[in-house]
Amino acid sequence: MALIKNLCDDEIMLNNILILVIFISYFLLGIWQYLHVFKSKKCPTRLFQLISLLPISLHGWFLYQWIEIAGGQNLEWANMVALTAWCMNILILFWSIFRPILNLTLISYLLGCLAFLIGLLFSGIETHVVMTKVHPQMLYHVLFSIFGVSLFGLAGMQSGLLLLQLSQLKNKPSVVLKQLLPPLEVMEKFLVDILLIGWLILGSGLFFGLSALPSEQLFAYLLLAKTILSLIGFAIITVVIIRKLCFGLRTSLLAKLTLVSILMLIFSYFGTK
Repeated sequence: MALIKNLCDDEIMLNNILILVIFISYFLLGIWQYLHVFKSKKCPTRLFQLISLLPISLHGWFLYQWIEIAGGQNLEWANMVALTAWCMNILILFWSIFRPILNLTLISYLLGCLAFLIGLLFSGIETHVVMTKVHPQMLYHVLFSIFGVSLFGLAGMQSGLLLLQLSQLKNKPSVVLKQLLPPLEVMEKFLVDILLIGWLILGSGLFFGLSALPSEQLFAYLLLAKTILSLIGFAIITVVIIRKLCFGLRTSLLAKLTLVSILMLIFSYFGTK
């Protein structure tokens, strides 16, 4: 019994150390990116990406512990928030290999840190457990939806920064803003790329979600509200993409419509839980 108690104590201590490493790593990486952007300190891209793997990997390991439980998969809202922020940071880190967007980690690492804290505080709650092995379509729905919402969260950050850039162009451009953000054309093209990929992934998530639920559950109050908001957000994004690709769309209107659709999607996924 003493041996088991010591092992449990060691495991708790190890978890506490790893949690501390996650918070410190996110914080220090954010400070490093801040010094790079605002103080012109050198920040080697590859080294920053390599070090970023530490908190992101540990974040993912804790998510696995929180979500994968004996009774199935714990899809509690706090776990989904932590998972969404984790996916967003992975996407930024991956895309930073091809695009100059690593400065977005100034925002995304802070969100990742807060989301991890939320997941940590509510990690013991298991009121929404699903057996995805029995219902594989539900697993596909969850995976596609989380990745879709993560992409649109990234698109929301891009839209906000685009609007900030446009407002600065009308006034005296800020030197700091020029250092923080890529050129306007690069930002707009990246936003359209995110919307296209997110539209495909989210559409797949909606399809699996609607096909996995029996009709009597689909028309339950909360699920009905969730479905309607998701479809409205998805429809707005569809119209935005068609208008942008086929007819052209002003950058400011593109960013504003993207924000409206994303707010509906986020509220449908987290506000109706």
